[in-house]
Amino acid sequence: MKNLTKILILSTIASCACACTTSMSVTNAKNESIPLAKIEKDKIICIIPVADGMFNGRTYTGSGLYVLNSLIVNLQPYASKVLTVDATNYEKDAKQANAAYIVKPIIMHWEPRAAAWSDIPTRVIINISVFDLSQNKEIINANLNVRGRAFTMVSQSAEGLADILIKQFVQNITDYNTVF
Repeated sequence: MKNLTKILILSTIASCACACTTSMSVTNAKNESIPLAKIEKDKIICIIPVADGMFNGRTYTGSGLYVLNSLIVNLQPYASKVLTVDATNYEKDAKQANAAYIVKPIIMHWEPRAAAWSDIPTRVIINISVFDLSQNKEIINANLNVRGRAFTMVSQSAEGLADILIKQFVQNITDYNTVF
């Protein structure tokens, strides 16, 4: 009986230790072994508005605006100016603004969960491509992936996890270091 109790306790601790961590990655979508390119400092950056994220047929209204605002806030200290451009005329609008880069984020997966009571982690996947107007080509295509904790006393919001992920992405493509 004592051995069974020890096994159950150790199994529970091991399960909690594995599920109590948040995992996140920012990788090159074209080749994970190649680091992301860097963008130049003090340039104008245009961002295309983001469609709201979905999961199981449900649209999470405001998630696209949240990702857009997070990108603006995190790129602002590094850029001379950050603008949003119309999704239909983004290249023309960016050229008129003398922008160096166009950033196109896409929410691939937006799964907010109440892990505190469901033991199902929140997940967010965002793809971000950066187009260099002077080179007339895409220079960055990154997958941002975060999976919250499954066992937690406090739920992690999709917005909060996305913000941390976007900060990490901006650090990877710039030499700008923010403090988390």
